[in-house]
Amino acid sequence: MVDADLLCDRVAFISNGTIVALDTPKNLKEQNSNHRIAVEYLFQGERKNCSIESPELKAGLPFQYDEIISIHSQEPTLEDIFIQYTGRGLD
Repeated sequence: MVDADLLCDRVAFISNGTIVALDTPKNLKEQNSNHRIAVEYLFQGERKNCSIESPELKAGLPFQYDEIISIHSQEPTLEDIFIQYTGRGLD
């Protein structure tokens, strides 16, 4: 699935002979996202983690921090989406 994500313009997931999803990898990940952001930061010398809804970022980070270490979207992988649509993992 990593290769499909990197190399394919469009992907299709087939379950029991029926196409259950057909789109670009980017669109499939966006449509199936939980729209959460993982933030790792330092506050008063302590390393902390927080997961927040992406719309909350419009008002700024909803916690105190001294330094932001990393910010990552928590979008699903194509394999996660395949399992969601087909109900089974890759063999």
